[in-house]
Amino acid sequence: MSGSVANNAGRASGVIAAAGGGGKLLAMETVTNSTRTATPATGSAGVVTSLLSASYTKTSATSDLIVECLVPLWNDNAGAMDIGLYDGTTFFTGIWCYNPTNNIRFSHTVANFGTLSAASHTISWAYRSGSGGSAPNAYANPNSTDEGRFTQQHTTFVFSEVEA
Repeated sequence: MSGSVANNAGRASGVIAAAGGGGKLLAMETVTNSTRTATPATGSAGVVTSLLSASYTKTSATSDLIVECLVPLWNDNAGAMDIGLYDGTTFFTGIWCYNPTNNIRFSHTVANFGTLSAASHTISWAYRSGSGGSAPNAYANPNSTDEGRFTQQHTTFVFSEVEA
């Protein structure tokens, strides 16, 4: 895991003000995962399958936790499913491309989980099938095992904690 906290030089509070006013960015952290991971088929329709996850510790109980995630995917895929981010309670759907050929494609999700407690929160990249027994693709984070010209691909989670 890697991460950094955003900070404006010259701001005594260490808080970054949002462009045009509004909320303040309290912290920002990036977490990457470069493990090639098989995507198992879901057991039944509507069941959420969490695959890749990252954790972030919020500093304020009144701030929003906004998470962005980009996942590279490889091989055949199913079209009847939702892909997105999941905190164990709430599932936010994201964007992905259905294409029934062996290609690399990406899942991209931005989700505002709202005012979760000032504690550690684990957010997962997840999927749920509309029909059961299917997966979004064969692998997340493909590498040269999948296609000889690939370098190791990686998933990126970006956590932003924003005070209203």
